[in-house]
Parts: sequence; structure tokens; C-alpha cells
Amino acid sequence: MKTIFKTLFVTLLLFSCSNDDDNNNNQGDYNEICSDVVCTEEFVTLTITVTDSYGDPVALDDITVTRLVGEGEVIFDEVPDTGDDGTYPIYDDRFVEESFSKAVEVNFKGYIDGNEVADENFTFTADCCHVSMLSDDTVIVVDTDDGIN
Repeated sequence: MKTIFKTLFVTLLLFSCSNDDDNNNNQGDYNEICSDVVCTEEFVTLTITVTDSYGDPVALDDITVTRLVGEGEVIFDEVPDTGDDGTYPIYDDRFVEESFSKAVEVNFKGYIDGNEVADENFTFTADCCHVSMLSDDTVIVVDTDDGIN
């Protein structure tokens, strides 16, 4: 009788245990973890640089930056005023909460005269306050020797 009772007790104990880590895949709960964090008012926009093989900035006519998760949302599709210096936005603090504690990949495409001259993927993450780039290289070198520049 004691053996049956012990077996039942151990069985109930095992089935009543749960592992909360299974539900969040080690990404944490942004609202729970970050609720007491004080952030700056700075809004971070991360950029990449597009140059030619000589290191000179390349002015693109058009860009498309697409998140490669979910439905592939386009997050930037206009060349900013700073485009003449070869600097283009690629990710910003709008995505802090959904990028918190995980890697998010985006695709950057650049165009000159309707021709695609740049196509690169970049990876980002975020802490409680700001996004940051995980990709090492932030420069895209395009071939402008074919008359495109």
C-alpha cells in the first residue's frame, strides 16, 4: 500500500511541474523585464553605407528595406536626404519590443536607374531601449564600373 501511495505521489508531482522557459524560448518577456528600465529619449536609426569599389559614396535612386520575418513588411522605401553621402536607414527603434532579445533579419535593396545594384541581408537585435546591429559589415560595395553612378 505504501508503495502504491509513493508511486502515485511521485507521478502527481512530476505531472504538476512545468517549465516556463518552454513558453518564451529564452527571449524573455519585454514588458516584464523592461517595465522598470529607464531609457533615454533618443530615437536610434541604424544605417548602412553604400560605396563604389574606390570607397566613394554611391547615391541610390531608390531603396527597399524589408523585414524577413512574418509577412515581409517593407520598413523603408524612400531615399533620405542624406542619400547623396551613401548613407541609408536600415532599422530603427520602432522595432525595439519585437526585436527584444532575439535576432531579426532585414534585406536591403538599392537601385540606380531602375537596376538593382545592392542586395544584402543584415541582422539586428534590441535591448529594453534601443535596437543594435549584429551584422559585422555595415558597408555595401557596388560595382559602378559598368557606367552606373
